[in-house]
Amino acid sequence: MKNITINGNKILVNEDKSLIKIAKDNGIDIPALCFLEDCSNVGQCGVCLVEVEGQDELVKACCFIPEDGMVINTNTERVQEEVKNTVSSLLDKHEFKCGPCKRRENCEFLKLVIKTKARASKPFIVADKTEYVDDRSKSIVLDRTKCVKCGRCVAACRVKTGTESIKFIEVNGENIIGPENLKCFDETNCLLCGQCVAACPVDALSEKSHMDRVKEALENEEKHVIVAMAPSVRTAMGELFKMGYGVDVTGKLYTALRHLGFDKIFDINFGADMTIMEEATELVQRIKAGGPFPMFTSCCPAWVRQVENYYPKFLENLSSAKSPQQIFGTASKTY
Repeated sequence: MKNITINGNKILVNEDKSLIKIAKDNGIDIPALCFLEDCSNVGQCGVCLVEVEGQDELVKACCFIPEDGMVINTNTERVQEEVKNTVSSLLDKHEFKCGPCKRRENCEFLKLVIKTKARASKPFIVADKTEYVDDRSKSIVLDRTKCVKCGRCVAACRVKTGTESIKFIEVNGENIIGPENLKCFDETNCLLCGQCVAACPVDALSEKSHMDRVKEALENEEKHVIVAMAPSVRTAMGELFKMGYGVDVTGKLYTALRHLGFDKIFDINFGADMTIMEEATELVQRIKAGGPFPMFTSCCPAWVRQVENYYPKFLENLSSAKSPQQIFGTASKTY
């Protein structure tokens, strides 16, 4: 058991936790960019600085284990000034165009900039983003003009997938984020699972949008355009419009999609039913044929890609059925 004091609050700690976790557990806010629960505590961003009485240097809370009797302050003038300077240095290499940015409503970096009142020494303006943006993948877009090099994507990929598909790479003396040898994500061992995108605190990593193709299809009067929703969308969509968690907005979604111009609206549940029938039929056939067993579901493309890239000996154990989304897409175009 250890007794420590944070901002005048006496706290009893019964295990070796990092200071940032202790603070979080006790409702004390320590700004950070690189810290990701259960994944990262490498002190990459240098934002989570605190002052420990008796120590000359400020310490990084995400990788600092406090000792018994320590007195720690998170909001002294010195700490605030150092954090502000660190955020300002990150701004010097960050394209600060929040208006059109997809993450403007939930950008951790923007919140930090507002909180610290940091400013860039000069605006980071990129006229031609070609060398900074990698959009070759069918799933993931990497925009290095927005990257703050926090390392959360690297940590999430390493811990949650074990593939280390994205990492820091030295190019012309500078560390940048990217896949091995800066290949397209699709051409590497990447699972395209999206854990790196979910971990990114800004819009440096994002899912590839196909909105332009959808708009083009809707504007074509000769096309019969349909849309199908996964069950999770019915409730998740309401959160975006502050309707609360788990609120079913199926009716509102259907109405909105009709107004947008879709000719038919379906539910992926139909595709899931077909997938279940296909998998059940295949399982019966395997039982009669004596294998191969076990039979694994193939409903998740990331899981299928993992088997292909890392466990090819189990390929024959994968069901030949497509995912509900894929099987519905095929059925809707064919029938």
